[in-house]
Amino acid sequence: MAPLAAETIAATPAQTQPLQPLKLALWQAGEEWLFIADVSSQLPTSAEQKLLANIARALHTSPLAALELIEWPLPGAGVAPCEDPFGHEFLSVLFDARFQSRLTQKVVWLASRDEIDLAAVIGPQAVASMAGLVQLQVPSLPRLLADPALKARCWERLRPHVLPRQSG
Repeated sequence: MAPLAAETIAATPAQTQPLQPLKLALWQAGEEWLFIADVSSQLPTSAEQKLLANIARALHTSPLAALELIEWPLPGAGVAPCEDPFGHEFLSVLFDARFQSRLTQKVVWLASRDEIDLAAVIGPQAVASMAGLVQLQVPSLPRLLADPALKARCWERLRPHVLPRQSG
């Protein structure tokens, strides 16, 4: 009987993993642009959202849509399932569905560091769902507000991908 109890205890960690919370903010700007930020530590302030709306305006796109929040594990879950402890499969399905139903052509990751490994954050399958799309990393909104010099670097990254404004 004792070996069975040991097996049960050993099996418990395999069934669940410690909570690996992730919150992603998504903003669609027209059909073409999608902005993504990891907001796990803090939701964007009104000043940060205003800055992003101004960036979208400079891109000659439709007004910025309301923030969409994606959370992992799903709200109300105390633990992440063992099969997908970081939410990578969940995010892959979500992004696959999103890119099949919309005409998004450009994905902009608002990064908290100069370069981040997107596959480590959202999983290689979710990154693969973005194949064929322009993928850019620019400084996060808090970084852009804190250091105005970063705004110029951000614009240098985005400007080559801006379509000319159509005259009506």
